[in-house]
Amino acid sequence: MSNVFGIVSGPWHSSEVPNWDELDDGYGLPYGEGWVVVSQVEDENGRLKVEELIFETLDDAMELVDWFKSQTAPYIWEDEDND
Repeated sequence: MSNVFGIVSGPWHSSEVPNWDELDDGYGLPYGEGWVVVSQVEDENGRLKVEELIFETLDDAMELVDWFKSQTAPYIWEDEDND
């Protein structure tokens, strides 16, 4: 679980990302198609870093974008890889 503090860019479809099909998820598995939102995310040390968050559907990606249209409170990102 991470706190997201803002949107840098996106969402855009993974087909728009150069070499998407050559990238892996850090575990050697290829990313599936999805929607990418570049966000400001708090790391485990409390520092902000820019990170690509990947969503399966546009509706899921827009939930994050819409969150910051109406408020400045952090969004709780449920990172399935770390649960």
